Amino acid sequence: MFTRTRLLVALALSSVVMLGLVAAPASAQAPEDDSVSILWHEDSTFNRITCDNNILIPDEITAKSWGIEYPRSTQIRIREEITINGDLWRTRTRVQWTSSSGSWSTPLVYYDTNLKGKYQLYTRVTRYSNGQYLGAQFSSCTL
Repeated sequence: MFTRTRLLVALALSSVVMLGLVAAPASAQAPEDDSVSILWHEDSTFNRITCDNNILIPDEITAKSWGIEYPRSTQIRIREEITINGDLWRTRTRVQWTSSSGSWSTPLVYYDTNLKGKYQLYTRVTRYSNGQYLGAQFSSCTL
């Protein structure tokens, strides 16, 4: 059964998918676009963390990251870190390809928690082949 937060997140994410902000499959062996030498700004990297304070324990944290205007058909590494009150709580690293339009997206992930405090999601994106910084973003919520 969906909680209210899960339903709202699912609706928001379906809008993102409808806009074409999905990653190309990892099997897409397209060459990296090395002709682009622009420093990518944080305004093309997005993330969202939500805190759902349930009546029944445990509470729930959801996290998702995505980006637009990245180098097209390029393999990237996405590092997501979640902290609670400044202490590292969860990490997730993914390697995937950007789409032919330069967009990418991670799957929505759910975490159960009994911990109260400020949760922060930090997403950092680098080019997989050489570690070049491409973008980063922060977001937070409180339980």
